[in-house]
Amino acid sequence: MNILEAIDARKSRRVFLPDPIPADISERLMELMADYNREEGLSLRFIEDGGAAFEGLSRSYGMFSGVRTLMVLAGKTDDPNRREKVGYFGERLVLEATAWGLGTCWVAGSFDRNHPALGVPEGDELECVIPVGFVPEGKAVRERIIHRLTHGFGKGGNDADGTLKAFVEADSPLPDAARAGIEAALKAPSAKNGKPLRFSWRDGTLTAAIPDTYWMQWVDLGIAKLHFELAAGGRFPWGNGAAWVPGDAGR
Repeated sequence: MNILEAIDARKSRRVFLPDPIPADISERLMELMADYNREEGLSLRFIEDGGAAFEGLSRSYGMFSGVRTLMVLAGKTDDPNRREKVGYFGERLVLEATAWGLGTCWVAGSFDRNHPALGVPEGDELECVIPVGFVPEGKAVRERIIHRLTHGFGKGGNDADGTLKAFVEADSPLPDAARAGIEAALKAPSAKNGKPLRFSWRDGTLTAAIPDTYWMQWVDLGIAKLHFELAAGGRFPWGNGAAWVPGDAGR
C-alpha cells in the first residue's frame, strides 16, 4: 500500500491490541518525526509507553482501550503556523502508519495533557496525540457506535458532484487535478467530523479556507491540505485562504 492508497484505507481506531510495533516500523516513524522537527520547528515524539495518559478518563468524544504507543504532536508556542503544521505532518505520519497496517486516531481532548509520560518540552505547545498500534480486524462495538454518532456523511467523494457542490464555490469547471485533490481532502479526518474546509475556484485560482471558530480547525486545515497535495500535486502555502500552486513543487 502506498501513501495515496492509505487515504482510503485509513479509519479512526480506538481499540488496540497488545502486540508491540516492530522496530523497523517504529524507527521509520521516528526518522520522519526527526526530519519534520528539524525542517519545520516541530516537536513530534514517539512514546512507546504512553497509555497512562488515557487511564481513568471517561469524558470526551471517544472511548479508548489498549492504548500503548503514542505519537505526541507539539510545536513552538510562537510559531503562528504550529497547528496547521501539526495537522499536515501528523497526518503524514498517520498515512505512513496506515500503509504499514497499523491503526491510528487523532485525539485532541480525551487524554491527560499534563501527564509526565508525554514529556512536552518548555516553550512547546501540545496540540494532539495519535495512538498507534495493531488493531482488531473488525471495528469493536464501541468504535461502530462512535462512528455512527460522529459521521454524518462518511468520507465523502463518492457522490462526486453532489459532495463537491457542498464544499466548493466555483465560477467555472474545476481542472481534473483540483477535483481529485478536493475529493481526497474530503476524505481527511476532522474534529467531530465537522469537515470545516471550504474551497473557492475563482478566475483560475483555487483557495482553501476554514471559518476559524475552533482551534482544531487549523489542525483540520493542515490535514486536508496534505490529502489534497498527495492527490493533486503542487502545494498550498501555510495560512487560511491560501491559494494552491499547481505543479510538482511539493513541500
